[in-house]
Amino acid sequence: MIERSEPDPIDIAIGARIRLRRRGLGMTQEVLAQHLGLTFQQVQKYEKGVNRVSGSTLVRVAQALRMRPGVLLGDDDVEAVEAVDWSSVATPGAAELMSAFAAIKSPRVRSSVLALVKAATAATEDHDRTDEP
Repeated sequence: MIERSEPDPIDIAIGARIRLRRRGLGMTQEVLAQHLGLTFQQVQKYEKGVNRVSGSTLVRVAQALRMRPGVLLGDDDVEAVEAVDWSSVATPGAAELMSAFAAIKSPRVRSSVLALVKAATAATEDHDRTDEP
């Protein structure tokens, strides 16, 4: 058996989908944990992909989030799911950024925000390169 020091990318993707749906419903980790008979810390570990979600728990999570279990597995749009780096969704602030971005009604403003974030990313990468020995 292969031991991993980092969470499995599949577990990260499932956890990210749980987090996105939970947040989309305005549900706290505590409320989801109550539905599942768990602690909110366990829900945190599921959402980060640190702990794997068993099949029975996955079904109960899906019921609590009012969705089909297959959606949490990425069953609906396999190509789109595989194209997403789900570990980036676990980055602090990522879910809030996505929610705020989605709330912007103007396509022009969304485009400007995206350009700003890309420019900030490029500037950070350039800065990191100049710091290397």
